Parts: sequence; structure tokens; C-alpha cells
Amino acid sequence: MIIKEFYNRELDLEYSVGINCIRIDFKNFLNKFNIKNQKNALNHLFNLCKDLEGPNDKTTVQFFKDKYLLCQDHFFIACYHVIKAFASGINISNSKNLELLLYLSSNRQINQAVEAFGIENDDLIAGKLSYCIISESGYIVDKNKELTDLIDAEELDFPFKYDDVEKIDEIKHYFEVTDKQIKVVLNSYERVKRKDKSDLEIKSMALYDLICEKMSLLNIEKTSGN
Repeated sequence: MIIKEFYNRELDLEYSVGINCIRIDFKNFLNKFNIKNQKNALNHLFNLCKDLEGPNDKTTVQFFKDKYLLCQDHFFIACYHVIKAFASGINISNSKNLELLLYLSSNRQINQAVEAFGIENDDLIAGKLSYCIISESGYIVDKNKELTDLIDAEELDFPFKYDDVEKIDEIKHYFEVTDKQIKVVLNSYERVKRKDKSDLEIKSMALYDLICEKMSLLNIEKTSGN
């Protein structure tokens, strides 16, 4: 599990984010929770997450697809926007779980955000899942153990690769980023930012900066009343 602690100086708020990749046995999952209809499995998983979150709204547990996730910082910045949005009262949705998908996708349309980053029953059946836990500092490890023990999950390394050309192109296409936009960002980089990095890594950095810009625009659209 990748865990990072954050302090938002503007809001005087400390929080932690953990992202994890696990493997579960779908048949074992059905048997353990006495689920007779496979179509109910995903809702049962979501209900388990709600129970884990508790009633105090201080913890968020969200499963997600990582197909369009560029890097771990892509995720951490999305979490920052979610925390800030709810603390400032400028949240787009009424749920931190949905808000996270909106920022990950840089899209105000819930259906489109869920389609791109939300998991489906087929993902649960396949057995390899990614999820995050956002909580107060110091709670992540215990919450993660509670979840993995509950669903008998095996923790896996979370893969972030900068050498997957096909994935980079998919992400670029999804976020509607053009080569011209990337070139403009690359031209703004100082030499030190390029040092000891491959061309694909540098391109990924530019793509990340453009995705961050799109996430920020969601806040601007909300505060401007559009």
C-alpha cells in the first residue's frame, strides 16, 4: 500500500491517503457473505465499504479503475481537491466517493466519471482491484487491515509505469490532450526538470500537469456558478 500524509495549510487540515491494489477470490467472496446472486456482489462490497467508513464522515473508502490513472500524484491531487471542496462547501456531488471519481476524471458528469473510473461487477469477478482510503492521519493502516481481513484480500504492488506507451496514449486520448498542448508544456520546462529522464517520462510529466489543470478547472466552474 502507498500511504502519504498531507497538511493543507489553507484549511489547517491534516489527512492521509492510502492507495492499494489487491487480489480476491470471487467465489470465496460469494460464499463468505452468502451471496446467491453474482449481480449483488458489487453492491455488497460497496456496503462493506460504507460500514468501514462509519457515520462520522471522516473516512472515505473508494474502489476505482486505474486504466486512466497516470501516476500516484494524479490520485493524490484528486484527493486534495475532494478534501478542499467539501471543507470549503464547493463540492459538486453530495458524496466524497463520487467527488473523487469526478476529479480523477476531470469531468463534472457523474455518469461519465463512474464509467471511466468506477469499478463494475466484472472487475470484482476478475479479482484484481484498486482502492483508496482517505482518513484522518494515523487511521489508514488499521482501516486497510480491517478491509483486507474482511474480504480475505491479498495485497499486491501498485504498478506505476512510465514506459507503457500504449497506456500513456490512452490517457492522453481520454483527457483530450493534444500533442500541441504537451509540446507547449514541454517548452516551459527548465533543463533541470528534464535531467536523467526519458522522453516518455518527460511526456508523462507534461500530461500530468495538463490533467492537474483540468482538475483545477472543476473548482473554478463551481465557484463561478457555471
